[in-house]
Amino acid sequence: MVRRIAIALVVGLGLTVAAVSAFAFQQQDTAEPAAAGIEWRDCQDAPAGQGARCGTVRVPIDWRNPQAAGSIDLRVAKLPATDPERRIGALLFNPGGPGGSAAGILTEPNATGMYFPERLRERFDIIGVDPRGVAGSTQVRCANPPHDPGQSRFPDTAAGTRKLAENNRAYAESCRAQSGDLVRHLDTGSVARDLDAVRAALGEEQISFLGISYGTMLAQDYAERFPNRLRALVLDGAVDRSLPWRQLVRDGAAAAENGVYQFATWCAGEQTCALSGRQVSKVITDLYAAADAGRLTAVVDGPQAGETEPAGEPRPVTAEEVALAINSGLGVGRNHPELARALRTAVDDGDATKLVSAAPFMFGERYNSYRTIACQSVPLDDSASTDLPAEGKRAAEQAPTLRGYSEFWNIASGCLGWPYPTSWQSHSWSVPENFPTTLVLSGAHDVATPRHWSENVYRQLPDAELVRWAGAGHTAWLNDQQARDQAVNYLLDGPSTG
Repeated sequence: MVRRIAIALVVGLGLTVAAVSAFAFQQQDTAEPAAAGIEWRDCQDAPAGQGARCGTVRVPIDWRNPQAAGSIDLRVAKLPATDPERRIGALLFNPGGPGGSAAGILTEPNATGMYFPERLRERFDIIGVDPRGVAGSTQVRCANPPHDPGQSRFPDTAAGTRKLAENNRAYAESCRAQSGDLVRHLDTGSVARDLDAVRAALGEEQISFLGISYGTMLAQDYAERFPNRLRALVLDGAVDRSLPWRQLVRDGAAAAENGVYQFATWCAGEQTCALSGRQVSKVITDLYAAADAGRLTAVVDGPQAGETEPAGEPRPVTAEEVALAINSGLGVGRNHPELARALRTAVDDGDATKLVSAAPFMFGERYNSYRTIACQSVPLDDSASTDLPAEGKRAAEQAPTLRGYSEFWNIASGCLGWPYPTSWQSHSWSVPENFPTTLVLSGAHDVATPRHWSENVYRQLPDAELVRWAGAGHTAWLNDQQARDQAVNYLLDGPSTG
């Protein structure tokens, strides 16, 4: 569900694993009071002339007991409507992840043009909020690394499953030691309440909202809590929150395998593909063999602050890391040429640095927010500790090319043994009769959030519109111009209210 725009391979929740480069929050000393309570300043990390304004909103760590655990700051960025006389209102968005930096997108030099057409820029104040735990807002920090290459995510024995659960539990407890009670309150419901606090601070009675990938989980939670606060809602790459974790994993595996097939089909018919004349499945199998033999390496220390390229010395890459990296690289269908070049470099030269550059474990500290928010938002039942090996085998049968890896396997295996319970329980979405018409975008070959999830969500709504797009990749907003144009038209024209 996270996108990295600073590199060529973009990952999809993809949980659109959409993460955009997150910058340290800095402001110039040009404060001006806002009537609704936000002091807007020029965003120091934004390009000159872009017009981005930044501020903070303070919220309680524990919304159920606001005085108990203290408070945190949320980074908020705004691109004011360029045609204020025709301004419709505020458009909030979440780019996915979980852990994607929405404020960071608004301050990136190239991201605003990719995300927001001028027609939206003219009519809306576009608002990006870095969710709790994400760099820019009060960030979650952990003593243990979020990724351990020596720990298999596909245990096939009870002892291996216990070891994975213990590893995950130790990681979670190291986050609690570094970040306190914040770690226990990184659930999607708390993030939804944070967004409504931002809405109130903006002085808006209603907002329009664009949720991409994980952002659709957040949007659904917000809509259930605050249905009357929404003017319009776009869900792109929807997660069906009525499904239990096993079904999410099984569906995710099938979608990942289909994504490989779409990539291989494209490459076979495209002479410019760097793997032209080669069988994609054999290239991937050869990479697994090279990894198992210790002949495949990459620089995987992650980028340093303010940099987009990894730093450090190369280390051996595991076959599981190769599968996860390929799954991530499939997230943006239009980046198939980059993925093909990365695969060729890896198999021919033994250098997988470019291949793994889009993998979640390359996000450095940003992976902490991905893991901790996901584990507070996707519940595993008590039987997961005994069922995980069987589910892993089933996933490998459904997605043999990637050996079972998918976005939701990454989440499920990474959250086994998580010591802090989530308050979320799977259920069908219920909204009041006067809920505004919702636009749902559904991709035929989405590698992270399969088409039928979006269509299930669409059927749960009393008054919704469905846009199907036929391309490959994760979510339409950055993959399909026609589908995005339809969403923009919907946001501008306004929905009916039943």
